Amino acid sequence: MGTQVRIQPGDCPSLDHLSVEALVIYFYSERAQPRSVPGMVDWRLSGRLARLLKSGRFGGLPGEALLMPSQGRIGAARVFLYGLGMPKARVDDGLKVLFAPTLDSLRGAGVERVAVTIAPPHAGLFSAPEVLARWLSAVGSMEQPFTEVVLLEAQGELSQAKARLQGAASDAGLSLAP
Repeated sequence: MGTQVRIQPGDCPSLDHLSVEALVIYFYSERAQPRSVPGMVDWRLSGRLARLLKSGRFGGLPGEALLMPSQGRIGAARVFLYGLGMPKARVDDGLKVLFAPTLDSLRGAGVERVAVTIAPPHAGLFSAPEVLARWLSAVGSMEQPFTEVVLLEAQGELSQAKARLQGAASDAGLSLAP
């Protein structure tokens, strides 16, 4: 059947009704209060993400990873945090190299249904659709891709770029729901 990809709002009610095994949040190594969808997740997790960032226990460095239980506060049992490092002026295929080990760790953890979001960089250099298009490409190159991928969006940013994401999904052999 292949991997089914869908776009869903990343607001609090939608986070409550997620039905996935894992929520993945990619962070840049900027010290900032979680915003956008990660800010909504932080709200649901009673500020745990902000405390991790503020304390330096998670800094968003390249290759950095942290796993925590959601404690039933969102519709995913586990929350995986991964670091992307400092934002650069453009999105390139170097992100695919960063994504490969994170995807391997998710598969190693037995994850088949996953939701994903990216914390916007403070400088605003990237758009979520650009980064998530690269992420879909990396998912498509997995030996055993996920059965379901939910792309969490804030303020319709992914829906507005649906054609770009549709192309990335199609190129990767994935199916983006209409």
